[in-house]
Amino acid sequence: MDNLPFPNTSLDLIWAEGSAFVMGFKEALHSWKRLLKPGGGHLAISDCVWFSTTPSEECKLYFTEHYPAMVHEQEAETVIRDYGYSIPGTLRFPDAAWWDQYYTPLSRRLEILKQRYEHDLEVQARISSAGEEMQIFRTYSREYGYSFFVTRNQDT
Repeated sequence: MDNLPFPNTSLDLIWAEGSAFVMGFKEALHSWKRLLKPGGGHLAISDCVWFSTTPSEECKLYFTEHYPAMVHEQEAETVIRDYGYSIPGTLRFPDAAWWDQYYTPLSRRLEILKQRYEHDLEVQARISSAGEEMQIFRTYSREYGYSFFVTRNQDT
């Protein structure tokens, strides 16, 4: 992700929905900028961000372990601008996007896997971890979620 094999300034658009997580939001903004055409290349990027400046302790602890680099939505916008992008548009993913497209199908699959691998402790630990993630979201979705940023390279 941080060494994509494209020539510098060759891309009109990079679409990075949920993939910046692999390397970190700031690193993705920095690393991918060289690939965008000056003055018009766009980066469409989503990342998990805080919506609250005072998240609950349980939620904060969960993300300290699972995504310590997570920033507040406003900080993400500041970082985007500091890296030389403008922001023509943003969108917060609604809770339904998580439940309808991800958590509900995942929970069905986890039930099958739970039975199939009932004696495999490693698989059971991963299933439990996914369940914990869903419970955190069920309880604290007003405090965090995914925001989608459409950005434009301002370099000339």
